[in-house]
Amino acid sequence: MSGVAEQMIHADSAMDLWAYFLAGLPATIAAITAAVVAVRSRSHNRAIRSQVENDHDTNLRDDIDKVTAIVQTVDERTRRIGDEQIREQKARREADKRTNDQISEFVEDVLTRLDRQDRIADKYHPGEP
Repeated sequence: MSGVAEQMIHADSAMDLWAYFLAGLPATIAAITAAVVAVRSRSHNRAIRSQVENDHDTNLRDDIDKVTAIVQTVDERTRRIGDEQIREQKARREADKRTNDQISEFVEDVLTRLDRQDRIADKYHPGEP
């Protein structure tokens, strides 16, 4: 080896060149790795951008805000339906209780009348079945 290489790195022999080569190898590998990562990162960023950017007239944030508003409206309506069902169940239970109370009163009245009939029958028709 002679000339420029020897003068630039002051290498006295091929062994010195190998030593310089091996000393610079990790930095070279790191630089190549960084370049590969940068290229992959750019392509990955392009892929992400193609998923986020679209050809619609509205942007993604506005679309998400509209969906959020719709979900809130549906939630509010669902809550109102649930409240209405609770009121209907309560009214139904109250109506059932009133009906049951009326039936109980009716049964009690019928039993009282039957008892009265039995007493009248026993009083005026003793010994008859």
